[in-house]
Amino acid sequence: MRMNAKDEAEMEYFGSTIRLQNENVTLRDTVQALNAALSARDDELANIEDELSDRENEVTRCERALELRVAQFNQEAEELVQQKEDHRRLKLECKKLQNQNKIE
Repeated sequence: MRMNAKDEAEMEYFGSTIRLQNENVTLRDTVQALNAALSARDDELANIEDELSDRENEVTRCERALELRVAQFNQEAEELVQQKEDHRRLKLECKKLQNQNKIE
């Protein structure tokens, strides 16, 4: 049974339509898969940003703790310098008093 040209054209048209529909489905599936992958990457990026923020906060906390420790160290150093100066001054006063006692 031979088809006439009109029937052949219609079959070719419907075949092309089916192919295009299949390609559209494939493209739609691909787009959905890409969107899902993009969404997963967005979630991953958000997690990385959260972790980075946590680490930045930890660094800030450590910097503050270090600044406080340095300030405490500097204060202790100033107190030691003052104690050394007081000790030196007292030593000189003792020597003066000893010399005065020898003279008297």
